[in-house]
Amino acid sequence: MEPDPYYNRRSPKECDWLKKQNAELTAKLKWYEEQFRLSQQRRFGSSSERTNADQLELLTKPRWRQIPL
Repeated sequence: MEPDPYYNRRSPKECDWLKKQNAELTAKLKWYEEQFRLSQQRRFGSSSERTNADQLELLTKPRWRQIPL
């Protein structure tokens, strides 16, 4: 039994509505993907691992100078 060729036909108005919906949903998806990418960058990006000067000083000073004799 073959499917009816007229079964899946849609009116031009309905096709226009579906195209508009598709465009809106595609735009939303792109926005959410960009927001996710930005949040991941903020969370795991290099700027999240900043070190202050005091911490760097601990790493650059030789240890023997800090021990009193």
